[in-house]
Amino acid sequence: MKILTKIYFSFLIALACNADVSAQEPGKSAIVVGVVTAVDGDTIEVLEKRGSKTHTLKVTGNTSKEFVGSLKATKEIKPGYPVRAQLAEGALSKLYVTLPIQQVVITPTPEMVKMTPSGVFKIADQNGDGMVSYVELSTKIKASLKHGPVTFSKSDKDNSGGLNVKEFELALGKIKWWKMSRKTPGEWFKFSDKDMNGVLNKKEFAIPLGSDAHMEVFFPRADSNKSGDLDQNEVAAYIQTLIFPTEKKK
Repeated sequence: MKILTKIYFSFLIALACNADVSAQEPGKSAIVVGVVTAVDGDTIEVLEKRGSKTHTLKVTGNTSKEFVGSLKATKEIKPGYPVRAQLAEGALSKLYVTLPIQQVVITPTPEMVKMTPSGVFKIADQNGDGMVSYVELSTKIKASLKHGPVTFSKSDKDNSGGLNVKEFELALGKIKWWKMSRKTPGEWFKFSDKDMNGVLNKKEFAIPLGSDAHMEVFFPRADSNKSGDLDQNEVAAYIQTLIFPTEKKK
């Protein structure tokens, strides 16, 4: 039994090492995403990116705790549970806690991107109970230890711990592959080319992406010919990688 426990815990640590993790330099605010390795009263230890650093976090009366999915009922924090911790002035301001998930790249099938939300819902609802749990969403639709807990919590409008069809559609709207597949690459290009000059600048490229965050990374990836702007073929190629990712994106 001890051997099995050790193997399972090692597996969870491996998830942390490959997780979508973001931790800023110590300062006014930061986000730490990883896996709980120890719990001692109101103090938790979290192993973050690539297993290189352990954070000791104190849960106080001022900490807003969000227990995602079925954890709403039990409100447990255990070793092996992934967390997203938001820090303000060095103090733990908000903590999202989820059940363990396997951090893998989920690539939708060509059939899935053509489905209605209710069709995708049937794929996600693995146990057929009419609700999509956090684990089901994370193993069939999109896995992200960083963004997944927030997306799920904001979509769970009735705080039931699961998503009905309507709530599931809200969650889908925040998932990149689903959002990008709602228009063809040509439609996205035409919609975004506000000055109608036949190319997209960084500001216009932010329109289909939904944000200008990390544009210093995304724009050069899309700009394959290094021209400083994006033609329709470059935009189409980049959108294709968002809908059908072949490797884990940061």
